[in-house]
Amino acid sequence: MQANREKEVAQHHDGGFSVPETNSFGHTFRNYDAESARQDGVENFYGTNHINQTYDF
Repeated sequence: MQANREKEVAQHHDGGFSVPETNSFGHTFRNYDAESARQDGVENFYGTNHINQTYDF
C-alpha cells in the first residue's frame, strides 16, 4: 500500500497536483479514448436521441 501511495505522490501535473491512477474503490478514472464493452450501445443511444430530438419539449 505504501508503494502505491509513493507512486501516486510521484505523479504531478500542472503545478504539483497529485493525480492518482485509481480512485478509492480501485477503479480507474474515465478514459474517453479507451474502448469499452458498452461503447457501441452508448454511441447508438446518444445518436438515436440526437437524431430524434425535437425543438418543442
